[in-house]
Amino acid sequence: MSSPADRLSAVLDRFERPLLGYALVRCGDHGLAQDAVQETLLRFFRHAPAGDLESLAPWLFTTCRNALIDLRRKSSRHPLMDFHPDSGVDDPISPAMAPDEALEEKETTAALHRLIAGLPGNQQEVVRLKFETGLAYRDIAAATGLSIANVGWLLHQAVTTLRHDWQRLEAAGPRPFATC
Repeated sequence: MSSPADRLSAVLDRFERPLLGYALVRCGDHGLAQDAVQETLLRFFRHAPAGDLESLAPWLFTTCRNALIDLRRKSSRHPLMDFHPDSGVDDPISPAMAPDEALEEKETTAALHRLIAGLPGNQQEVVRLKFETGLAYRDIAAATGLSIANVGWLLHQAVTTLRHDWQRLEAAGPRPFATC
């Protein structure tokens, strides 16, 4: 059986970055996001819920969400914000990419983030949990308190809206990141 330190190390390797990204897009403050992830990991170490690594995801994301709320209440530094496209959580652009490709990728990503920011809050949250952290529907349901069916419906609605909005953007004419 692995030691608590080994389990914590495995959780850090698998979930630290997704948790930080999730916290950052929820609050828009890198310091507050780091504090929330640190508090989440401390709570994990203290309470060590049972289960394999992947089954811990709902507990970790729920705990991170609650830690953000607690920290916000305590500090009142910044209100929780919905997704901010310039929050810095994007994956770095590949250094092998040509400059024009890198610019196109960055502008496309920014446009998509703006579209996501236009979704209702509950749809934004499930989209982030599904596509940015890779959680399964059941894990998203556990982390948000929604039913699995509701998670599926919200994701379907969000993707349909995003597809429609993206098509409308493309039909509007040339954009700086349009491919020639």
